[in-house]
Amino acid sequence: AKAAFQRAIDMDPENVEALVGIAVLEMGGLDPVALDAREYRSKAEKVIKMISAANLVDHTDAMVQNHLANHYFWKWTPVPGMVGG
Repeated sequence: AKAAFQRAIDMDPENVEALVGIAVLEMGGLDPVALDAREYRSKAEKVIKMISAANLVDHTDAMVQNHLANHYFWKWTPVPGMVGG
């Protein structure tokens, strides 16, 4: 699948589905146990940059919006004393 997405990007660098597809495959391959923290963070940032690039190409694409929303939802952590519980 990754090779097919890469071929699609080679043919059309603005192929939103391929950009997101590769990003999802890369994210699925991240293993926080096998990678040190710096390498994990670096690869995760690369994934978000790919999804962000897809967002720049088509900011109305629902799939892109969903993946960005998931990222920022899970990245968000409440500040103590600021969120009621």
